[in-house]
Amino acid sequence: MCHQKSVKIIIKLRPFYENLIKILRKLIYKKMFANVKNTCVESKYGMN
Repeated sequence: MCHQKSVKIIIKLRPFYENLIKILRKLIYKKMFANVKNTCVESKYGMN
């Protein structure tokens, strides 16, 4: 019973967690991209 209850709660919260993860990923990628932009990105994509 206890296990089923926790599973139901996880299923309810799942979309919330997925949105949170998406937002965090976007923030992390933005920070990483800003840091890397001046060096790696320009050298990689500047040639294309």
